[in-house]
Amino acid sequence: MSNTPGGEGVPTPVSVKTGEEGSDLERNKSDQPVPYTGLVDEKEFGHVRRGLKARHVQFIAIGGIIGTGLFVGSGAALVRAGPLSILLAYSIVGTVVYSLMLAIGEMTTWLPIPGGLTVYANRYLGPSWGFAMGWNYCFGAAMTVCAEVSAAILLIEYWTDDVNKAVWIVIILAVIFLLNIFVVEGYGEAEFIFASVKIITIIGLLFLSVILCVGGGPNKDRIGFRYWAFAQLDFDELDKGLGEVSSLLSFVYLKAEALFCSSALWDAHFELVAQRLYLLFRCCSVYVNTIQEKTRRHEGLSRPRCFAFGGSEVICVAASETLNPRRNIPKAVRRTFWRVLIFYVFGVLSIGVLVPYNDKGLTTALDNGATGAAASPWVAAIVNAGIDVLPSIINAVILTSAWSCGNSFMYAASRNLYALAITGHAPKIFAKCSKRGIPYFAVVAVLLATTVSFLLMSEKSSVVFDWFLNITTVSSLFNWLTLFLATIRFRKGYLAQGVTREDLPFRSPLMPYAAYYGCGMVSIFIVISGFDIFFPGKFSAREFFAKYVGVLLFVAPFVFYKIWKRDSLTPLATMDIWTGKEEVDIYERENPPPEPKNTWEKIWFAIA
Repeated sequence: MSNTPGGEGVPTPVSVKTGEEGSDLERNKSDQPVPYTGLVDEKEFGHVRRGLKARHVQFIAIGGIIGTGLFVGSGAALVRAGPLSILLAYSIVGTVVYSLMLAIGEMTTWLPIPGGLTVYANRYLGPSWGFAMGWNYCFGAAMTVCAEVSAAILLIEYWTDDVNKAVWIVIILAVIFLLNIFVVEGYGEAEFIFASVKIITIIGLLFLSVILCVGGGPNKDRIGFRYWAFAQLDFDELDKGLGEVSSLLSFVYLKAEALFCSSALWDAHFELVAQRLYLLFRCCSVYVNTIQEKTRRHEGLSRPRCFAFGGSEVICVAASETLNPRRNIPKAVRRTFWRVLIFYVFGVLSIGVLVPYNDKGLTTALDNGATGAAASPWVAAIVNAGIDVLPSIINAVILTSAWSCGNSFMYAASRNLYALAITGHAPKIFAKCSKRGIPYFAVVAVLLATTVSFLLMSEKSSVVFDWFLNITTVSSLFNWLTLFLATIRFRKGYLAQGVTREDLPFRSPLMPYAAYYGCGMVSIFIVISGFDIFFPGKFSAREFFAKYVGVLLFVAPFVFYKIWKRDSLTPLATMDIWTGKEEVDIYERENPPPEPKNTWEKIWFAIA
């Protein structure tokens, strides 16, 4: 293999499967490859088109990282576990997200084709994996749109609750739908604007944190690290928690005494073991909350469950609609490390420094189910410093964040439904694209699914809605697990077919180790997502089902397809890593990315 001159390191293919029976790469009369459209006829159904620019991709990646969880949900995590635990939790989960981006970055830049992540699972693992992940991702993304609608309504109620919720639901969904139904550039421009607002806000809050920390606020209070005291847990809750863990350890000990140690040794260290294990469990619970952050209103209405790091993979979903994907996707992937570090790690560090875990204003707001910015740790810090103007501004920014997440997940859900259609796992009608490259039937189908948001109108129905959110929590982790496994299989497949790492358009020295690390960590997250129900006296069939029903959302379609089609793991020698690649190779050669012409453009290109 050799790299083409001026092609940004894009390798020419070793061999390309064309014209073979069963191949879904077609050619037109001029012998030029047409865009990959899977198992559907491109002339009849159309195809998506490339319209997302470099700045769109970079800001979509940033927008996917910064969600309402950082602004609001981090407050509940701080109260629950203290500043050190949330810093460790966000940092560790951040390494998993970075590993995920490196993993899917290699697959995506090799084949930035329609269907993206679902197609990769279908090709590299097997049809049953693609079927399960596609429907799991589609349903989970649609339900996340509903969650963000719920978030937006609560944020609006920070200012007024005089307007019927149904009105806000219609307005919010209508705007999201209109941004997704006409041209992909509409989605890109919206995310560019939303992400710009979030970036400016977060950077401003980080600078404000430094100023308040050194006593630059109106109250002249030098906070320093006074809130980082060791004893961060409420003693009553700690005693209760230690009692639960002690009961659990006693049960385990009585069942397996011979496997551990002598009774004397156990009695001497029992209390210490219980303390350490309880603190570990508390920290583990924050790890899961970092991915899924949830609070409840005082009345019982479910507040939004937002994935703090969820949505970071959307840039890879959008790869087939991105201009110069082999230049723009790697840039976005490489910068994931800095986004996680600056926005999340520095963000939660600032929160832990400025706000005590038992801050009266924050804990009261959470206990009373306060809406919007009232439950934000940033607002708690601002109010404590004596600044009166910013809370409403912060609430407006959080509202744009919720709208942005809803926009992204509407896009992701529709494109995964499109992917299911072109791989034969959903009705072909969802593969139908407009002349502007929008799978409009898929977008409409997702919109109809998001009308579940109207369950917010009923107090009793909101419980059902909360169950939908419970389902999507663990199921989203299965998406990550599938992508890590697909990456591992992709690496083995291309090596078996004579492709070397040097031939990849994008590669990382951390691969494949990052994929194995991410695979292990996500497996742990799935296991501990509902660990607290196993404490003695807390287990019930209902609670167990509520905590782990998300497993069924992935496993059920997977097993169903396995039994129905009796497929097996895709052999490495016949793994399809070629179909659609030739079209991308030619596109990249004929459409080189623009070069900066002056200093301003050099600065802008470095940013976007």
